[in-house]
Amino acid sequence: MKNVFIALLFSNFLAAQQSIKVTYEQVTIYHDNFFNNFQEHERETIKKIFTTPQQFELINNGDYSTYESLKVKDKTILSNIPTTDEDINQGTIVKIPKTYILKNYSNNKSYTKTEIDEKEYYTERPFPEDEFIFTSDEKVIDNYKCKLAYQLPKLKPTDTIKYWYTQEIPVFDGPYYTAKIPGLVIRYERKQRVIYATKIEFFDKKIILDKLDRKIPLISDIEYEKIKEEDLKPKNYTDENGAVHTREARVYKGN
Repeated sequence: MKNVFIALLFSNFLAAQQSIKVTYEQVTIYHDNFFNNFQEHERETIKKIFTTPQQFELINNGDYSTYESLKVKDKTILSNIPTTDEDINQGTIVKIPKTYILKNYSNNKSYTKTEIDEKEYYTERPFPEDEFIFTSDEKVIDNYKCKLAYQLPKLKPTDTIKYWYTQEIPVFDGPYYTAKIPGLVIRYERKQRVIYATKIEFFDKKIILDKLDRKIPLISDIEYEKIKEEDLKPKNYTDENGAVHTREARVYKGN
């Protein structure tokens, strides 16, 4: 009887609502000694940048969904090395990654768009075959009755990931690559990251989502790591006036 109820709930929802938009906020937690890796004059600024909550938006129209970051802008921390007319030091650039993930529910694959050194790339991966443990725990979050599922990541088995999801909004979706939880993820928790929904909007028309841009190359994960590693290195270049500019090593704020 329970399965019939869920099926009817999904059917009634999809008949009345064609798309859903969810705004999430993400808080990343760092140990204080993490910031000791940076120069003293940079620490407080980098700490503020890294610990300020980020906003993300999820749009699901039933066939596809997109998950992307909002209001993303790189930060520059001025260098304490003296600058001369011949040698201009640009300081440290903190790269705030622009998250963009397209999930295709017809082929069960996701496509991530990444920008490195002002060039964009796609990487492709199948929906993860994660093993979830579904519990009987329940609680109300923002007026939605939520259930708890969790998983133990293979690479970090001590970092339990908790998913609080509701079947009152029956879409299999949530932050990042979540696509196998039977409902909408309202809250995601792990040791160093918490993601929670701050706004949920329903639409009676299907929101048309952009497909992959054919002008952007699709590369492998190995190729992506090589390109990113190269971009992290310090670089010198000469401008049209003959002045040498030094760009210190870039710092990527992790997602």
